Amino acid sequence: MSDKERRVSRWYFGGVAAATATCFTHPLDLIKVLLQTQHGPEKPSIVQLTKEVVRKNGILGLYAGISAALLRQLTYSTSRFAIYEIAKQNLQSNSFAAKVGMAGFAGAAGAWWALRPIW
Repeated sequence: MSDKERRVSRWYFGGVAAATATCFTHPLDLIKVLLQTQHGPEKPSIVQLTKEVVRKNGILGLYAGISAALLRQLTYSTSRFAIYEIAKQNLQSNSFAAKVGMAGFAGAAGAWWALRPIW
């Protein structure tokens, strides 16, 4: 098996890595959004808000909405990595500009692919 064939079979690791990272960062994103949507003269601190979420919903309350975040990563990120890998292997140029163009195209195509079911 050549190096090119070996790389093609591993494009999905990028999507799995993005989904794994989401599992670690989701509680922080949840608290960030809750802080951003707080109204009133006294806004709670990050620690106070985290304690409130855990008190009301348990520790798993920090993972509310994780299914949507994982679905996004497993559609958008995985397709983006796959498209970039295929484009990189089929493009003859190895210049920086070509790689930037491929990355932009892969990001746009990945976003289109991930949003396709809701159009």
